Amino acid sequence: MAPAVPVSEPLSLPPAPLAARLAAFLLDCAVGLGFALLAWLIAWLLLLATSHGGAQSPSDTAIYGSLIAATLWAPAWAGVTLVAWVRSGSSPGQAAMALRLARRDGAAPGPFRALLRVVLLGLAALILGLALLLGIGAAAAAAQGTLPAPVGLAAALLAALAAIDPLFCLIRRDHRALHDLAAGTLVVTIA
Repeated sequence: MAPAVPVSEPLSLPPAPLAARLAAFLLDCAVGLGFALLAWLIAWLLLLATSHGGAQSPSDTAIYGSLIAATLWAPAWAGVTLVAWVRSGSSPGQAAMALRLARRDGAAPGPFRALLRVVLLGLAALILGLALLLGIGAAAAAAQGTLPAPVGLAAALLAALAAIDPLFCLIRRDHRALHDLAAGTLVVTIA
């Protein structure tokens, strides 16, 4: 096992280009969307089956079961990504873009770093999604002149918070986002 690389020492691997990282992220989002659509389809079929084709109201148990099924896509996506990072070093999107996840010394990230990164990346993606939804609602309310000041402020603060993580990729030479810094990882090009 290679010794740990001090923070002041230059990287042993060149960082992945920003365009490749963005493409890999979008591909991984498409995989996550596939998981979400499958989970939502299962939830809808469960409600349809328990309501006898929509002729009756479904039971509370069926409704709660459908809500659980509809939200299982997020842990499924996180699990697939985590296993992929631990086993091969690449999520599906990263593999398609010939990228891999590594520690600063080039070694595989290990389960703890991969878990920390997937949790922080999921949190960043959640904040980004909420910022987009709140931003759309705030823009619609502003266009109608009905935007309350606290909602506008919340939208602006959430948008600023969502921009912090990817902003680190732009301002750092090694293109490490905030979740990479916290997890001690780096996305590199597969040689």
